[in-house]
Amino acid sequence: MSNWAAWGIIAMVSVLQGRNLLADAAPLAILQFLSAHGSVDGVTRLNTLTEDGLAHTEGEQLISDLQKLLKICQK
Repeated sequence: MSNWAAWGIIAMVSVLQGRNLLADAAPLAILQFLSAHGSVDGVTRLNTLTEDGLAHTEGEQLISDLQKLLKICQK
């Protein structure tokens, strides 16, 4: 889940810079690119559109939640 930590750091930097650096985040597109180039899930060891055994929608939900926090911090 190190990528989730990276999304969190990007959100923190967004707050510090006063702009949403997650606006163009596309975790599914990233997974599709990686999968097309032979990546494997760190848990299942399969070439699927998952992250550490979790559906790609989990990562999308994390980014959505971080986006909501950014809106709160901008007020």
